[in-house]
Amino acid sequence: KIADVIAIQTEGNSAYFDNMKYAKNKLTILRTWYDVEENRLEIPKNIYFSLPEGKKIILYIGNLGVAQNQKQLLGIIKEFKNDSAYHFLLIGLKKSDKIKVLNVLSSYNLSNFSIYDSIDQRYVDPVCKISTVGVFSLDKKHTTHNIPGKFLQYLSSGLPVFGLCGESDITDIIQKNKFGKTYTGNNPIQAKKMLKDLIVDIERGLINKKSLTQYIKNEISTKKAASQILEKIREC
Repeated sequence: KIADVIAIQTEGNSAYFDNMKYAKNKLTILRTWYDVEENRLEIPKNIYFSLPEGKKIILYIGNLGVAQNQKQLLGIIKEFKNDSAYHFLLIGLKKSDKIKVLNVLSSYNLSNFSIYDSIDQRYVDPVCKISTVGVFSLDKKHTTHNIPGKFLQYLSSGLPVFGLCGESDITDIIQKNKFGKTYTGNNPIQAKKMLKDLIVDIERGLINKKSLTQYIKNEISTKKAASQILEKIREC
C-alpha cells in the first residue's frame, strides 16, 4: 500500500494483484537482469572434470530437488540409456540431492551421466560452449511465473534450451523467440523424442545461437533495467 511502484518479473505475475485495487495502477514489468560477459575463460583441462569424447552433451546446471521435478529429469536420463551418442552433465547439485540422484541413476545401471559440484562462475560459459543443449526443469505445480537463472545463463552463452515446465511466460518466451523447445507433459518417452528433435534442429542450424545472446543484451541487460528503474523514479 505504501509503495510508489511495484515491479513484477513477468506479465503472468500481474494476476496476483487482480484483487488489490490499490496496487494495480502501480504495476510495472521489470524483467530479471543479466550481464553478458564479453571475456570468458577456457575450461582448465582436467581441473574440474573430463567428459567422454564425441558425445552430445546435455547440460543441467543448479539445484535438482523437488521444486525442479527431479523425478521427471531422472526418468528422461533413464530413457537415454541405450543412446550412446548422448551424455548428461549435471553441475551444482546440493549434497543431499546429489546423493539421491546418484543412488537413483546407479540403480538403473546407467553410465550416460556425470555429476559434479559447483564450479567457479567464470567457467560456466566455457562449459556451455562445449554443450549441445541446456536443460532447466520446474515442477509443474508452481503457481508463480519465473525465469530461472540457469535459463539466462544458457541464453547468454548462445546455448539452445530445453525446458521441462508447465504452461507459463517462459514457455511463451522460448517458443516465440525460437530459443529451443519446452515439454509440458509427464511422459519421459515423449520428452526424450522432443529433446532429440531439438538436437537435430540445432545441428541443422535451425536455431540462431547469436539471437539468444542478443536477446539478453537487448531485453534484460543490467543497463536496460537501471534505465527503467530511473525512469520510474522520475515519474514518481
